[in-house]
Amino acid sequence: MNINKVKLVNAEFIWTEPHSKRVKVKVSVQKEVYNGAILEQSYLVEYVQQDHMCESCSRVAANPDQWVAAVQLRQHVSHRRTFYYLEQLILRHGAAARAVRIKQMDHGIDFYFSNRSHGNKFVEFIGKVAPVKSRSDKQLVSHDSKS
Repeated sequence: MNINKVKLVNAEFIWTEPHSKRVKVKVSVQKEVYNGAILEQSYLVEYVQQDHMCESCSRVAANPDQWVAAVQLRQHVSHRRTFYYLEQLILRHGAAARAVRIKQMDHGIDFYFSNRSHGNKFVEFIGKVAPVKSRSDKQLVSHDSKS
């Protein structure tokens, strides 16, 4: 069916079960076939909804604890002004866009990344906007390889 040569006359939804992930549409089209004779025909079109996630999102959905790099921001003071300022800068510049998970802790925030380079880039960004002490380790301090 070439849509450029026919005229869409009517389209209506046909009821399907809400959870079936299918949409049925009855479409009526017209076309002039011979010396002003008009041919009208109806078709039933069925659309099927398929769920799809990007590769990194599907990896996280399969195992939400899968991360390679963790960046822990801590501040041991009575006020949270610096964290509020950092939060605004991170949101404005999209610095944590590649974070797999962000978790609020007692004295700070933990950012988890699927790539070590993404974590390093985030630490560099924080170092440009605020005074920081950073440490880069190959494995977690409390890492238990048997568990």
